[in-house]
This record gives sequence, structure tokens and C-alpha cells, in this order.
Amino acid sequence: MPYRKISNVVRARIIAHILAGDYESDLELAVRYQCSPNTIGRIRKNIDPDLVLRFVNERAELDNARRELDERINSIPFMVEQLLRSSLAAAAKIADQVHNDEW
Repeated sequence: MPYRKISNVVRARIIAHILAGDYESDLELAVRYQCSPNTIGRIRKNIDPDLVLRFVNERAELDNARRELDERINSIPFMVEQLLRSSLAAAAKIADQVHNDEW
């Protein structure tokens, strides 16, 4: 593939994909942005490895937290608890109306 200068916007998108870990190989990114895999490699090489590692670790932590939250929210005990809370809140509102002078 002949050399073609990429814009700063494309470069920023490539860096974002690298940090997010969206693509497994430089070739996939090169095909996506129609540039040379060597260009992707040069961009990857210029990114601080500690920064990439930090992003990878944070993403893994967020994925785990999201998975745990989804499991908790979709569990039957959580749903029953939410139903009981809303029923209790409704009963409390009805009880407040009993002591209301307008009623």
C-alpha cells in the first residue's frame, strides 16, 4: 500500500482504538482506516506502554464491575426486594392520606 498521510482525526481514532483494545491486530486497524499496518505499528510504538497497560487494566476492572452489577440487577432476590420496597412506599403514601384532614 503506498504511503498516504493520515489526518490527526484518524490518528486520534486509531490511538483510541489501540487504548480501548478494540482490535486484535494492526492489520485489522489498517484495513478499517485504509492505511499501512506499519503506520499503525509506528503509532502504537509511540504510545507509552504504561498508558496502554493502565487502560487495559481499567477496562478489565470496569468489565468485571459491570458484569457483577448486571448479575445483581437481574437476580430474583434483587427484583423481589425492589418490588417490596415499592409496595412499602405505596402503602406509606396511602397511610399518609388516612391522617390527612382533607380526607
